[in-house]
This record gives sequence, C-alpha cells and structure tokens, in this order.
Amino acid sequence: MPTPRETAGDVPVVRESHARKSLSAVIKSLIVDAVCRGLIPDKLAELLIQRGGLRNA
Repeated sequence: MPTPRETAGDVPVVRESHARKSLSAVIKSLIVDAVCRGLIPDKLAELLIQRGGLRNA
C-alpha cells in the first residue's frame, strides 16, 4: 500500500516485482555485453543466464 507521500507524487512508487525484473534485465545485459567484448566465454554466459533465472529477463 502506498504511503501518503508516494500518492502525493514525491516518491515514485516502484513495485518489488517490477524492480526485480529491471535488475534481472540489467544483469542479463551486462552478461551479454561481456560476451560481446570477449570478456567471458559464451558457455559461461549461458550457464549464468540459466542458473540465475535470467532467461526471460
């Protein structure tokens, strides 16, 4: 439930599930970027994405 301050517009309301999805998308993007730059091998990136539950991020 939002606080009065949040409903007044002072603080953006961010739901926990939305924040978690955003963080997952950022982590997946960093992994993919590392593969593109040649910093980590493809197989390791695939493993991190699978094990981290980032497949649909």
